Amino acid sequence: MLLYQRHVIYKMSLYIDSSNITYGYSLRITIPDRKQLLKSAVREIVQKILLRNPKIAAAKLLHKRPDGRYDCPICIEPVSRLTNAHVEKSHSQILDELINAHPDADLHKMVELDIREHIKPGVKYVQCCAKCNKDIESSNVVPRWDIEEDD
Repeated sequence: MLLYQRHVIYKMSLYIDSSNITYGYSLRITIPDRKQLLKSAVREIVQKILLRNPKIAAAKLLHKRPDGRYDCPICIEPVSRLTNAHVEKSHSQILDELINAHPDADLHKMVELDIREHIKPGVKYVQCCAKCNKDIESSNVVPRWDIEEDD
């Protein structure tokens, strides 16, 4: 019984009392503006939709190691997860363009527009580690697929 009581006390310390969170002059929580909030929400929703796509999930399995980790196809380092890097134009750039082109669109419409943008012919993604994703999306590095490997 003592073990159970310690467990309950330990778990209780994980809770945050909402009276310690302020909203007002000295903001500890900032509410983003409409554009930033919409951009974040659309990115999260579309990301989840794409991750559930069977072709994307199957491609990810090609890099899975026996120990459950993945080999990044760019840097060949073992990593705990792979991300989908947008090649040539980052997701942030795509969302900025869509929000600027459709300033009055609601969340549902923006998700629909973003998904349509992602499934256009010629749009390329690379599954890679978070470090390589950042390098690809921030520096406009375009991975080459036409390089033949020596046998």
